[in-house]
Amino acid sequence: MIAHSEALLGNIENAREMLPRLTEKWMVPSIESLISAKEKNKENFSRYSAEAIEHARGVQKYMLYYSLKDMKELQM
Repeated sequence: MIAHSEALLGNIENAREMLPRLTEKWMVPSIESLISAKEKNKENFSRYSAEAIEHARGVQKYMLYYSLKDMKELQM
């Protein structure tokens, strides 16, 4: 997912431009949580992380839960 890479690289505007093209319900809040982490916005990070995890299913839910949890512990 290119938006994911752009967000992690700090290219916030490029990542946000890609949001309307994302098709799964968990994708937009997932990218927004990455952007919030880069911006050190704990409140938005928590909100978007919870929303992404809520909408995801199966392996994606598992991956989001643990990767966002680790991100919160390491960066925030």
